[in-house]
Amino acid sequence: MHAGLKKLHRRLSVWPVEILDGLKRQGTNLMGRCPFRDDHHTPSLTVTPENNLWACQGKCNVGGSNLTYSFAPTP
Repeated sequence: MHAGLKKLHRRLSVWPVEILDGLKRQGTNLMGRCPFRDDHHTPSLTVTPENNLWACQGKCNVGGSNLTYSFAPTP
């Protein structure tokens, strides 16, 4: 990743409203249901705002940064 883009990534905290809606704080992370599949059981989506990262530990097993969220696979 280009140095300027890395700096921008660290400084910006841009998250789509729909990902933050319904998440619950768990320590420094936010936990919730994955928006990319039917996640009716244990919430599998983890958002780490301080690092601008997200990940689904469920079936879809995807993750990335706040900038790559909009390119994630949709159901």
